Amino acid sequence: MNELITQIQEAENTADIFLIASEIGGYLSTLENSIVSRKGEIKKLQEEKKVLEKNLEEIKHVLLDKMQSHDIKTIRANNATVSVRSGRECVDIVDAAQIPEEYIRVKKEVDKRAIMKFYTETGIIVPGVKIKQGKNTVSIKENENG
Repeated sequence: MNELITQIQEAENTADIFLIASEIGGYLSTLENSIVSRKGEIKKLQEEKKVLEKNLEEIKHVLLDKMQSHDIKTIRANNATVSVRSGRECVDIVDAAQIPEEYIRVKKEVDKRAIMKFYTETGIIVPGVKIKQGKNTVSIKENENG
Protein backbone atom coordinates (compact mmCIF):
# COMPACT_ATOMS: atom_id res chain seq x y z
CA MET A 1 0.00 0.00 0.00
CA ASN A 2 2.72 2.50 0.96
CA GLU A 3 4.69 1.42 -2.09
CA LEU A 4 1.69 2.21 -4.28
CA ILE A 5 1.30 5.66 -2.75
CA THR A 6 5.01 6.31 -3.28
CA GLN A 7 4.72 5.26 -6.94
CA ILE A 8 1.87 7.71 -7.48
CA GLN A 9 3.69 10.51 -5.68
CA GLU A 10 6.85 9.93 -7.72
CA ALA A 11 5.08 9.89 -11.10
CA GLU A 12 6.69 12.68 -13.08
CA ASN A 13 4.76 12.81 -16.32
CA THR A 14 1.39 12.06 -17.86
CA ALA A 15 2.54 8.72 -19.27
CA ASP A 16 3.63 7.54 -15.80
CA ILE A 17 0.28 8.58 -14.30
CA PHE A 18 -1.65 6.77 -17.07
CA LEU A 19 0.45 3.64 -16.58
CA ILE A 20 0.00 3.61 -12.80
CA ALA A 21 -3.73 4.35 -13.01
CA SER A 22 -4.27 1.56 -15.54
CA GLU A 23 -2.37 -0.90 -13.36
CA ILE A 24 -4.11 -0.04 -10.11
CA GLY A 25 -7.69 0.43 -11.34
CA GLY A 26 -8.63 -3.14 -10.50
CA TYR A 27 -6.92 -2.92 -7.12
CA LEU A 28 -8.80 0.26 -6.21
CA SER A 29 -12.05 -1.31 -7.33
CA THR A 30 -11.30 -4.30 -5.09
CA LEU A 31 -10.66 -1.95 -2.15
CA GLU A 32 -13.97 -0.19 -2.76
CA ASN A 33 -15.78 -3.54 -2.94
CA SER A 34 -14.12 -4.61 0.32
CA ILE A 35 -15.35 -1.43 1.99
CA VAL A 36 -18.90 -2.06 0.78
CA SER A 37 -18.64 -5.64 2.05
CA ARG A 38 -17.40 -4.47 5.46
CA LYS A 39 -20.28 -2.00 5.70
CA GLY A 40 -22.66 -4.92 5.16
CA GLU A 41 -20.89 -6.96 7.83
CA ILE A 42 -21.02 -4.02 10.25
CA LYS A 43 -24.75 -3.56 9.60
CA LYS A 44 -25.36 -7.27 10.21
CA LEU A 45 -23.35 -7.17 13.47
CA GLN A 46 -25.23 -4.06 14.61
CA GLU A 47 -28.54 -5.82 13.95
CA GLU A 48 -27.34 -8.88 15.90
CA LYS A 49 -26.23 -6.60 18.73
CA LYS A 50 -29.69 -4.99 18.86
CA VAL A 51 -31.31 -8.42 19.10
CA LEU A 52 -28.96 -9.44 21.93
CA GLU A 53 -29.60 -6.16 23.79
CA LYS A 54 -33.36 -6.60 23.38
CA ASN A 55 -33.14 -10.18 24.69
CA LEU A 56 -31.07 -9.03 27.67
CA GLU A 57 -33.51 -6.24 28.54
CA GLU A 58 -36.51 -8.54 28.18
CA ILE A 59 -34.95 -11.16 30.48
CA LYS A 60 -34.06 -8.47 33.05
CA HIS A 61 -37.58 -7.04 32.87
CA VAL A 62 -39.28 -10.42 33.40
CA LEU A 63 -36.85 -11.31 36.21
CA LEU A 64 -37.44 -7.94 37.92
CA ASP A 65 -41.22 -8.43 37.72
CA LYS A 66 -40.97 -11.91 39.24
CA MET A 67 -38.57 -10.85 41.99
CA GLN A 68 -40.77 -7.88 42.93
CA SER A 69 -43.99 -9.87 42.83
CA HIS A 70 -42.43 -12.32 45.34
CA ASP A 71 -40.76 -9.55 47.39
CA ILE A 72 -37.28 -10.93 46.67
CA LYS A 73 -34.50 -8.32 47.05
CA THR A 74 -31.42 -10.46 46.38
CA ILE A 75 -30.59 -13.87 44.98
CA ARG A 76 -27.11 -15.22 45.61
CA ALA A 77 -26.03 -18.02 43.30
CA ASN A 78 -22.70 -19.74 42.61
CA ASN A 79 -21.84 -17.60 39.58
CA ALA A 80 -23.75 -14.35 40.20
CA THR A 81 -25.73 -12.23 42.60
CA VAL A 82 -28.98 -10.82 41.27
CA SER A 83 -30.54 -7.94 43.17
CA VAL A 84 -33.29 -5.38 42.77
CA ARG A 85 -31.98 -1.83 42.78
CA SER A 86 -34.09 1.24 43.42
CA GLY A 87 -34.44 3.52 40.43
CA ARG A 88 -32.79 6.96 40.48
CA GLU A 89 -34.87 10.08 40.76
CA CYS A 90 -35.47 11.67 37.38
CA VAL A 91 -37.40 14.55 35.86
CA ASP A 92 -40.69 13.88 34.09
CA ILE A 93 -42.00 16.77 31.98
CA VAL A 94 -45.72 17.24 32.58
CA ASP A 95 -46.24 20.62 30.86
CA ALA A 96 -43.24 22.15 29.08
CA ALA A 97 -45.05 25.49 28.69
CA GLN A 98 -44.92 26.05 32.47
CA ILE A 99 -41.16 25.51 32.79
CA PRO A 100 -39.20 28.74 33.50
CA GLU A 101 -36.91 30.00 30.69
CA GLU A 102 -33.71 29.39 32.67
CA TYR A 103 -34.38 25.66 32.34
CA ILE A 104 -34.99 25.73 28.59
CA ARG A 105 -32.11 24.89 26.27
CA VAL A 106 -32.42 25.79 22.59
CA LYS A 107 -29.96 24.44 20.07
CA LYS A 108 -29.39 26.65 17.02
CA GLU A 109 -28.15 24.86 13.94
CA VAL A 110 -27.48 26.15 10.43
CA ASP A 111 -29.45 24.27 7.77
CA LYS A 112 -26.90 23.98 4.95
CA ARG A 113 -29.30 21.98 2.77
CA ALA A 114 -31.94 24.70 2.92
CA ILE A 115 -29.33 27.35 2.12
CA MET A 116 -28.05 25.37 -0.87
CA LYS A 117 -31.59 24.73 -2.11
CA PHE A 118 -32.39 28.45 -1.87
CA TYR A 119 -29.18 29.33 -3.73
CA THR A 120 -29.82 26.69 -6.42
CA GLU A 121 -33.37 27.92 -6.98
CA THR A 122 -32.73 31.67 -6.82
CA GLY A 123 -29.01 32.26 -7.41
CA ILE A 124 -29.02 34.46 -4.29
CA ILE A 125 -26.31 33.89 -1.70
CA VAL A 126 -27.58 34.04 1.90
CA PRO A 127 -25.70 36.66 4.01
CA GLY A 128 -22.89 35.09 6.06
CA VAL A 129 -22.38 32.30 3.52
CA LYS A 130 -20.13 31.73 0.55
CA ILE A 131 -20.69 29.08 -2.06
CA LYS A 132 -17.58 27.04 -2.82
CA GLN A 133 -16.70 24.10 -5.02
CA GLY A 134 -16.35 20.80 -3.20
CA LYS A 135 -13.20 18.68 -3.41
CA ASN A 136 -12.55 16.74 -6.60
CA THR A 137 -12.60 12.97 -6.27
CA VAL A 138 -11.41 9.97 -8.24
CA SER A 139 -14.02 7.66 -9.70
CA ILE A 140 -13.17 4.02 -10.42
CA LYS A 141 -15.36 1.81 -12.58
CA GLU A 142 -14.26 -1.65 -13.63
CA ASN A 143 -14.33 -2.24 -17.37
CA GLU A 144 -16.55 -5.07 -18.49
CA ASN A 145 -13.71 -6.71 -20.41
CA GLY A 146 -11.60 -7.21 -17.33
